[in-house]
Amino acid sequence: MIKLIEKNKEFDDFFKDDIFYIRIMSLLKAYSTNYNFALFYKQLDDNGNITSIISRLDNDYTVCHNDDFDLIELEDFFTRIGFNSILGDDENGKSIFEHSKRLGYNMENSLFLKNESTPTYMAILNHQGEMESAVVDMESLNKMDKNFIDEKDNIFENAKYTIVDSDNPELLEYILKKYECKSNFILDPVSAKKAKKIRHLIKYFHLKMME
Repeated sequence: MIKLIEKNKEFDDFFKDDIFYIRIMSLLKAYSTNYNFALFYKQLDDNGNITSIISRLDNDYTVCHNDDFDLIELEDFFTRIGFNSILGDDENGKSIFEHSKRLGYNMENSLFLKNESTPTYMAILNHQGEMESAVVDMESLNKMDKNFIDEKDNIFENAKYTIVDSDNPELLEYILKKYECKSNFILDPVSAKKAKKIRHLIKYFHLKMME
């Protein structure tokens, strides 16, 4: 069973000496469980023991597991939250795709770009977990257009939930209006500044992940 944790101490019974554990616990310490853009999950066996822990910061997932984890359940978890994304043919894009396949994370319907870099957001945080600076390369996001969305009609029309962000307001409006009543849209606005640009679309959302 995989469930969302409600308190930091729910991870107290799990420990693994690796970089993934350190990353997850650092995020938990920085953000706690008080923000909808930072979510933490635990996988439990039949005896209630934690076999893996998962962090989600915006759309970035990290997994740490022990030898008793349930791979099939994890694969199903990531398959269910699979999404359309944009990947360049650089090393970052190839690494993301291959690692996702090993986890069972379905990214087959992503937009793959030739001779382009994968959209990247690198944040520099202080010791309190607050962002001091950031380096952003999101130029490739503009390569996803209406034609690509139209090719994915079957996915949108059969998706119970669709998670979207506010990086491209024009394309977002097209998606929301075209697939209204066919999928429940959940908004992760990324930032308050970007959220202001799509306030006129608020009626189309089933849930907002950051107030």
